[in-house]
Amino acid sequence: MSVLRMSFLAGAIAAVAVGCQVFQASCTQIGCTSGLILTLDAPNGAAAGDYEIRLSDSDDNSFLCTFTKLDVCDAEGCLQDVECIGDVDLVHTELGGDIFDLTLNAGTTGDEVELTIEIDGAPVQEEVRGVTYVEFQPNGPACPPTCSTATTDFILVNPAL
Repeated sequence: MSVLRMSFLAGAIAAVAVGCQVFQASCTQIGCTSGLILTLDAPNGAAAGDYEIRLSDSDDNSFLCTFTKLDVCDAEGCLQDVECIGDVDLVHTELGGDIFDLTLNAGTTGDEVELTIEIDGAPVQEEVRGVTYVEFQPNGPACPPTCSTATTDFILVNPAL
């Protein structure tokens, strides 16, 4: 190969290498979490008592949150002794009076979930439903990470009200 061709080839390779660096995506470092966002709504209020909320999925994961719902809210709110087991967080939003909204953020990607609720040891609700996850990339389509989330809403069946 001639010196001229070798020089041209080396220059072309260098131009391609520089071009690749120029066109690489600049990614931010926003993180994300995959999982299920489950909202439990009590539009007619929720009875006072000891609650046990179980969530299981088609991937054999299970999550448990327990709390005491007060009849009369105090300065700290309407829920006491909130405890969750498993990769789950419980967020409670006071909506005024007895109406409250619970959101469980569960680290699951199972395509079917079962919700079981007991109040004072008595089963009051059991529902199974399918969920569909949506993938997203918070830093853009060419940048990691890729996460999957699904949302589903349940209405609390409250026999005491």
